[in-house]
Amino acid sequence: MAELAEQVRQGTHDLANLLGIAANYLQFLEEDLDGVADAGEARAHVERITAAVDRAAEVTRRLAAAAITPS
Repeated sequence: MAELAEQVRQGTHDLANLLGIAANYLQFLEEDLDGVADAGEARAHVERITAAVDRAAEVTRRLAAAAITPS
């Protein structure tokens, strides 16, 4: 069981890193769109993707917490 918990911990750590990278690039994209006059639709897509990344990060945090919580 400890081995499985360690694998989950490592997997959630890796996933959190990837989600952080995605969040950073979305922020860069949002900043780039600030200078674009007709970026409403693109900005809406970025906001939806950002919300999805945030939800995935929260699920990842919960999974990581569950992996380290003794049963």
